[in-house]
Amino acid sequence: MSLAAVAQSSGVEMLPATVVLTRVAPRKLDGDNLQSGFKAVRDGVADWLGVDDGNGLIDWQYAQRSGKAGEYAVEIEVIT
Repeated sequence: MSLAAVAQSSGVEMLPATVVLTRVAPRKLDGDNLQSGFKAVRDGVADWLGVDDGNGLIDWQYAQRSGKAGEYAVEIEVIT
């Protein structure tokens, strides 16, 4: 069951929403590589929310911050 379905059954509206995807890595990427690198993550988050990632209900934002050597992570923040 998607997060949106669980929220709706509880009377909570999840959408529209802003989703901030943050890449954590030792080295920064330029803007177009950052966004394209998040394609699979964006698809997965949209599935989790129970929507198509291109439907306009989600404002996708991308960020990055420096991590330590060998540190790689993705932070996902959903703002409703």
